[in-house]
Amino acid sequence: MSGQKVKQFHDRFNEIKVNIEDDLMADYSLGVKVGYREGKEGGPDARFGEIALFKILKEKWTRTPPEELGNDGVFFAMWVTPKEVEMKRVKYNVHALKLRTFPQYKLKAWDFADAFRARARREIQSLPNVNMDLGPGNLFEGYVNAELGNLKNACTPIIETFVNIHPIIDDLLEKAERNT
Repeated sequence: MSGQKVKQFHDRFNEIKVNIEDDLMADYSLGVKVGYREGKEGGPDARFGEIALFKILKEKWTRTPPEELGNDGVFFAMWVTPKEVEMKRVKYNVHALKLRTFPQYKLKAWDFADAFRARARREIQSLPNVNMDLGPGNLFEGYVNAELGNLKNACTPIIETFVNIHPIIDDLLEKAERNT
């Protein structure tokens, strides 16, 4: 039963994507990706389990091709697994993964994370159930109470907060570009 529920969250994430994608692309060059993975036992994603995922990012923040979900660079994500469905929660975070391996940037992970958190602290602290006391690969994380019926209303303020603070990422990455 929870598998069916996770798939239903994927469908709702797609509805949210359709509602916001044109504005995000036109106004901010942000892209939205939605994915679902079953995580079948023995398969390549088995260790992650079943998940419905919603991501916002810019092409220049990742090396992953646009048609793939990927797991590198900087991105905002919201997701549910069967555990979150049962707890009536949607988890969210902003990752900054493997940036030191990007040839166009010269930066230290902790410096990037600390600078981002310092500049976005007020906005991040306004988010529900948020934690910023993390390593450099996870700039912040939290959860919002949500079910299928209130998913859009519960997630929209978190999405809006990320959209409002995303220029900080652009600025920090621009400052870290190698001058070659």
